[in-house]
Parts: sequence; structure tokens; C-alpha cells
Amino acid sequence: MGTVAIDDLTAGMVLASDLKGSGGRMLLPAGVEVQEVHLKTLKAWGVSEVDIVEEDDPVATGEERVASSEIDPQLFQQSEEYLQRFFTRADRAQPATAELFRLGKQRVAESLARGRQLSQLPWDDPEVTEESQLPKDFWYQQPKQPETLLRGRIELASLPDVYTQIVEVMNSPRSSAADLAEMVSKDTSLSSRMLKLVNSAFYGFPTRIDSISRAVTLIGTNELTTMALGISVVNAFKDIPCTLMSMEGFWRHAIACGVFARLLVAHKVGTSGEQMFIGGLLHDIGRMVMLKQIPKAYAEVTKQARRAQDTLAATEKRLLGYDHMDVGSLLCTEWRFSKALEEMVFCHHLPGRGRYGLGCSVVHLADIMAKVYFAGDPECGCVMISPLQDKVWETIGLPVEQLSSLFQQADRQIDEVITLFLGAED
Repeated sequence: MGTVAIDDLTAGMVLASDLKGSGGRMLLPAGVEVQEVHLKTLKAWGVSEVDIVEEDDPVATGEERVASSEIDPQLFQQSEEYLQRFFTRADRAQPATAELFRLGKQRVAESLARGRQLSQLPWDDPEVTEESQLPKDFWYQQPKQPETLLRGRIELASLPDVYTQIVEVMNSPRSSAADLAEMVSKDTSLSSRMLKLVNSAFYGFPTRIDSISRAVTLIGTNELTTMALGISVVNAFKDIPCTLMSMEGFWRHAIACGVFARLLVAHKVGTSGEQMFIGGLLHDIGRMVMLKQIPKAYAEVTKQARRAQDTLAATEKRLLGYDHMDVGSLLCTEWRFSKALEEMVFCHHLPGRGRYGLGCSVVHLADIMAKVYFAGDPECGCVMISPLQDKVWETIGLPVEQLSSLFQQADRQIDEVITLFLGAED
């Protein structure tokens, strides 16, 4: 490993160690090949020198990657034929979508090279292909307005008292960071997960954080409260039964969306990465309400979406007259979430209809990236890659070449964050 001044860094060099900015935040992971777009960006971030790989120098990475040159070309062909079925609703001529397809194909080919088998295509599942025997008036009997689902006979999960108390502490002018830390520490499950999170690759702090008060100091009161919200909501909706997808699969997609959303704004000054993470984490929360309140109808929606190889949102709208974005935004209002978070939930498929343009665009793109990340996973529920809205790139200002490094960074975080949110309590 050798240290190179930023002015001497050239495209093609490979990072030998994680490159972190102020506060320990990950900028680029070890193993990334420096591209032209990185050179200007690194200078803008204030990076003065980096560690690069010298000949025969091992690179500290997460899961071992399989080099493209080592993969049988037939596996790439097999990967492309398999993956393109998930992209039938997307415009692959669009540069960003084309790059996402390339990255998805690479991931599937690497999986095949490791000896894994391709999952059955979701629309070929016998449970999906079998015609449903529903009464003629079945859809007529379903709730006609999304508001009905929030006042149905089945009581919706409530956020834990501890989160309500945390918000009260946050809103009190007499409260301090110490008061917030004390409140979080009273809930052993929440405080345990929070400490695991701040000590994970998600934050990448160089030293271990052993107390909530220290965590509050490092990441801030608003950020800690935002993450406490995410943990609370996941716990409230973690065990809803569903035959066509598992709750673990649903939350794996949601967590990956949150990780990508946070990474997409990592270098935007004045933007809360935690808020973007929660926007991504909760973007599909309306589906949880629908699964809980109208489980038979929503199972049929899922089947028909897969059978027609259409998006869930379009199928929901066609069969029910409303979609999970409508339901999710109403839940955000019911639970008194911020307007920004409500818009990210309501507009994640149509970011142009929201006033909070950046957040809506970020979650829209992060959702697509998470679908590509788990393309072909039979448990994740979201199978079709949604079309990428044209104005998203203008709003986010992301070079297409950066998508590859974002996927590499996400690889180092997603599994760990999934374990933190979904793993058994200590």
C-alpha cells in the first residue's frame, strides 16, 4: 500500500483502504478503481491524500468479488437473459438505467460463478399462474378509499411509547442531549440496536462508541431521533403474515433502499443522511397497512402484478383505485411524521408531484437501485424495475459513473444493517 497526494492521483488506481471524511463518514470503499469523475470530487471533498494499491498489495474488502475476466462469458449471457425480464417496464436506452442493468448483470453473473442457482422467475410461480377463484363481487366488497384502511376494525400497530417520549423530549425547550440519551437508554432493546448501528459500517467511526450519550454527541439529536423512529416502525410491522413474500424480504428491500438513499446524499452539504435513510426505509410502509387490513385482496394484487409483469403500484391502482403511496402518506399524517418524510413516501414513484424535490428524487432512485440489488430474490416482493423519472438526475446531480462505487459501498453496509434491524434482541 502506498500513499499518494491528491494531485498525483490518476484514473485507474485502486484504493487500498476505505476513504473516510470528517466524522468517519465513508466516502469510497477499499477496492474502488479511481475514475476521472472521482478526481474532481475528491478535491471538492477536501481529500489531500489516499492509500492506493501497489503491485501484489492485498485490498481489504467485504465479500470477495469475482473479477469479470474470471467469469465464463456464457454466465454473462445467462445473467442478461434472466435480468432483462425484470427491466421490461424500464427504458434501458437511458444512460443511468443502462448502467444499473450492467451492474445488476454483473451481480447475477458473479452469483452464478460462485455456484448459486438462479431463482424461479416470480411470474412462473405455480401459486401465481393458477387462476384465482374469487367471487364475482370480491373487488366491489373491498374498501373504496385508503382512509378506510386506517380506521378499519383491525387495530394498526402503534409506535412504542418510548418514541413518543423521545419526541416530547426533543420538542421541549428545556431538554438537553443528556435528557435524550437518558430517554433512549431506558428502552434496552432500542438502545442496544442504536449502539450496534453507530458502531457498524453504516457510520464507520474509527473508534468504538460505548454509550448513547456519546452517540448523541457524534451523530446529533435530530439524527438519533430519526434512527429511533426507523427502528420503532420496523419492530411495529415486523411480523405480518404473507404467503407471497416474507416480512424479512420486504424489510431487506426497504433497508437497502434506505442505505442507497443515504449514500446518494452523502456529499451534499446540509442534507440529513439519516432523514434520507428513513425515507427509503419507510417508502413502502403503505403496503404493510394493506397487508394487515386487506390481506386476501393484497395477496391477489401481488399475484396479478407478477402474472402481468407489471408494477405493484399500477396493479393496486387498477384493482383498488388507490395505491400504497396513498395509504403510506395517510399513515405518516396519522403518526405525525414530518412533511418531508410524508412526501418521500407519497412521491417515491412520481417524484415530480412533491414539493420536496431532492428527497422524493433520492428515494425514487434508491428504490430502483434496491430492486436491482435484489433482482431475482423470490422473497423481496418487488420484482419489476420501475421506470426512472427523467428529472431525477438533474435534481440529484449524480454522474452515472458513480453508481458503481455506490453499489460497492452499499455492499459493505446492507447485510450488517439488515441484521441490526431484524436480528434477535440481546
